[in-house]
Amino acid sequence: MPPNTDSEQMRSIRLKERFNRWFPAIVIALVILAMLGGWLAYGTFIDPATETEEELVSSWDENSELSHFAEVTQPNAVFEQNETLTNQQTYFTTLSPELNSEYEYHYTASDDGELDIDVTAELVLQSLDDDNQPYWEQREPLGQEHVTDVGPGESVTVPVSLDVAEIEAELDQIEDDLGASVGTTHVEVQFDTQTTGTVNGESVRTSHRDELVVDPDGATFGVEANADVAESHDTTVVTESQVEYGLLRSFGSLLLFGGSLIGLGVAVIVKSRDEFAPTETERSFLSNQAQRTEYDDWISVGSIPDSALDGEGIYVETLEDLVDVAIDTNNRVIEDADRDRFVVVSDDWYYTESGPTLVTDRDPLADPENGSGLSETLSIGNGISLFGGQEDDIDETTDQENGEKPIDAER
Repeated sequence: MPPNTDSEQMRSIRLKERFNRWFPAIVIALVILAMLGGWLAYGTFIDPATETEEELVSSWDENSELSHFAEVTQPNAVFEQNETLTNQQTYFTTLSPELNSEYEYHYTASDDGELDIDVTAELVLQSLDDDNQPYWEQREPLGQEHVTDVGPGESVTVPVSLDVAEIEAELDQIEDDLGASVGTTHVEVQFDTQTTGTVNGESVRTSHRDELVVDPDGATFGVEANADVAESHDTTVVTESQVEYGLLRSFGSLLLFGGSLIGLGVAVIVKSRDEFAPTETERSFLSNQAQRTEYDDWISVGSIPDSALDGEGIYVETLEDLVDVAIDTNNRVIEDADRDRFVVVSDDWYYTESGPTLVTDRDPLADPENGSGLSETLSIGNGISLFGGQEDDIDETTDQENGEKPIDAER
């Protein structure tokens, strides 16, 4: 019968068995932890990582705004005469034949600046194919503005005026002169801005274009402003510095590396000592204990009287065999804690398992009070032993071994 699972001896056996069973995994885990700790320690003390930081030193932004409006010049039932219509998608040519537009450029800076700014406005008449390539094109200057030493927050403005009815007539005249109407006519005002100077202590030169597209269609004309664009210019400085680790990373990496190596060494030394390897008897105890748990439904704890053990007894190899006997004989397995045995009592026979005992100086079926018990066993093969309940039975069995006919046989 396996020893008490709560005993120090049993805990020691389990510890040795688990250590030997898990030794390869323990070694692998400790090696991995040591490698991890070494890698962390190397990166912390020998080759620390660097971090890149980008710092904004200065910045400046360019902004352009394009607005348009038309004044109502003719009396009508919808709009007031002399009323100004602002930023409309569509204007009425009869009521407002003249379109006015104002282009404004300005910039802001984190420090100071002085820019020379040139803005030119040009009317462009075109006929375009499906790929927006011109069949013909005509350009006409509308205005120009040149301003020097423009500071941050100051602006440059260029106003233009278009007679839409006159432009539409000019398009018709061009097509008459060409003798053909090909492609799609396109009308736009281009505002080209050139800047040169110094901003935030650095020399700069920029250029960009904004458009005001006009689509005349007889009684109406549509307007689309492609502007209101902000362009940013940043100056940055990139710095690199070593990463500073905290106490947890610094000392934790060393502790992990050193502790893993020490643990690995201790594990190898302990494994090399034979006394830490479980014996076959100890392994058998663990197996019996597992069987005790597995067959708990067939086992009852109790105390077996001496009278129940007067008959003949049979040893079986394992507790599993004893449970099979209990099933076949329709009995329970009794766990007698005083006798430190599992027993199945059946008519004139009783059965008990012959599992190993860690420490015992007495017969396993002895009376727990007076220590008396069976004095001799007779092997009948394959680990099964037959017990006589009294000394006469033993003598009878011995006589049978010597070839004499047992008393029971004569009967």
